[in-house]
Amino acid sequence: VLQLTVKTRIKDESIFPILDQMAMEYSTAKRQLFVEITKGEKNRSELKQEFIVRHKITARQFNSIWCEVNGSISSVNELKKDLIRNLRSKIKSLKEKLDNQPSKLKNHQWKRKIFALGKKLEKMKAGLKETPAICFGGKKLFQKYRYKI
Repeated sequence: VLQLTVKTRIKDESIFPILDQMAMEYSTAKRQLFVEITKGEKNRSELKQEFIVRHKITARQFNSIWCEVNGSISSVNELKKDLIRNLRSKIKSLKEKLDNQPSKLKNHQWKRKIFALGKKLEKMKAGLKETPAICFGGKKLFQKYRYKI
């Protein structure tokens, strides 16, 4: 797949408020589509009809948002799978070290580490079945909501 990114600098600052409004509406539609997709109550065509009317967007814009949201969801799920593989690898490595270690202190420390990693692995496996947590926004927005709780 060939992708092309085009950048331009806008010299007419009078259209900035319009662009800001468009970006705000796009991100609102994106967040709402994420919620609807994760509910799983409606299929793509139903959501498409609903979103085109509700947000006054074109079918092409909906398709773009749909692909972006599904890409984010699958990206988070793949990342979780990768983290699970890494945890399994760490546990396996520590178990091999444990078998070859004569020191009781090291054995105790590694057993504790293996236990902690095992608990983390269980949580990660359970997290695969849950709705992925995605922050739509930048670091500033993430920090704002993270420390608000």
